[in-house]
Amino acid sequence: MNYEFCGTSSVSSFIRCPQCGKIHRIVLYPEYKDLLADLQNENMLQNIYQIPNTKEYICNCGFKSDTFSVQQYKKSKEDIQTISDRGNEKALKIATLVAAVIFLFFTIFSKISSNFGVPMFMGMFLLPVIVFVCIYNALADPQKKKVSRLKEQMDSVYLEALKQEQDEAKEQIKDIYDSLNLPSIPRTADIIQSVTIPVGTYYIWKNEDDICFHPPIVLCPEDAAIYLLSSQMKKYSIKIQDIDFYSTHGEMYREQKISGGGSNITGAIIGGVLAGDAGAIIGSRNKIVSETVTHDTRIVHLYYFESGIKKDIALSLDALEIFKELIPEKSEEFILPLKAKQSISNNVNEVQLDAVTKLRQLSELKEEGILTEEEYLTKKKQLLDRI
Repeated sequence: MNYEFCGTSSVSSFIRCPQCGKIHRIVLYPEYKDLLADLQNENMLQNIYQIPNTKEYICNCGFKSDTFSVQQYKKSKEDIQTISDRGNEKALKIATLVAAVIFLFFTIFSKISSNFGVPMFMGMFLLPVIVFVCIYNALADPQKKKVSRLKEQMDSVYLEALKQEQDEAKEQIKDIYDSLNLPSIPRTADIIQSVTIPVGTYYIWKNEDDICFHPPIVLCPEDAAIYLLSSQMKKYSIKIQDIDFYSTHGEMYREQKISGGGSNITGAIIGGVLAGDAGAIIGSRNKIVSETVTHDTRIVHLYYFESGIKKDIALSLDALEIFKELIPEKSEEFILPLKAKQSISNNVNEVQLDAVTKLRQLSELKEEGILTEEEYLTKKKQLLDRI
């Protein structure tokens, strides 16, 4: 016995256990995309296919097999197509027969009647066509509905499995987001350039002492679960203490665009008729339209240290408001004055340290008799004045 093929989604196929009826999902994309394409397009050249990446696929009920059969699936498809073709053929024959009888009636009537005018002649051709269409649709519609029901029954198992897969994927996504400690309404920004984080859209949030980045998990209409397997679904974090500062680069400016003007012959003629030469001059001008266009080339740079090496991440302007809320103390406006103050303080300390060292040297020179008391006091006063 083999598993039974039920259908495919965009990246996987579904097989049913012949023993308990449980549906199993086999991910085929991207490793087995050729097989997936054949199954999706129903280019099934054989009846039995090997289940990839396994010696024996074991169901929960204990059934195991390394193959799945498409024979029943193909037969169901063929049966449905046969029912559809037979129904259409039957409707076509009956509608054609009735239309032919009506046309024959009009033909005989035209031979024996002396009052066969234009209306009767038009009815001879139009009425059979109308009757044909009505009868064909009346007979074909029930067949179409029957075929539609059969297709729904055939796909119901697959669709049920697909819905179950989506529900499981949603739960997995929720579990992932819960484990990340994402805020209830996460905010996003685009990473434009970085050597450590792939370019793309990311949730950005603060988790204790870290600034965290994680790409949103998009729920695909058919195969959400496959995104959970993506290697890009990774959390990146930077220690706040390792962040130097963030700042904006670029500019925002407004441009005044003027369009219109020029000659308008129609307006000149109308203006001339209504107001003479002056009206012709005024009417000959097209309306001038002025609009203000805003250009914003600003991006945000986040500077941080990793293993002692300074790096930066370029982000879209959306990140500015996020960083202002999460780490306002790391803004350029806040950090640079502190750095300047620290630099001045360091310079003062260096001067003071240098003066103390020189005072000790003077004291040693005086004790050794190289400097007199007067020279020592003079030099000492000069150094103290510098401090």
